[in-house]
Amino acid sequence: MKSINNPLKLLFAWVFVCIVTTLILTLIILVMTSDGEQLPLLIMIKSLDVILVGCLLISLLSPFIYKNFSKKYWYSILVLILLFGALVYNLKL
Repeated sequence: MKSINNPLKLLFAWVFVCIVTTLILTLIILVMTSDGEQLPLLIMIKSLDVILVGCLLISLLSPFIYKNFSKKYWYSILVLILLFGALVYNLKL
């Protein structure tokens, strides 16, 4: 099994798993709810919060997990932390 030696690969894997899980969960709940309920839409909207907070946490932890990568590409991790931090901050307003 190939190891993930890049935090960007981990971020893409996190986003992909979250999107697939959200779509499957939304389709299951869509079948189980009645016509007027908006629970599937609510789940899709709330999943955006989960994806962004997860990306922020991965970005914050990546300098400790990927030391060699963060020494070489410190600016990319800083940009990711600032980007996801600003998005999470704007979501909470």
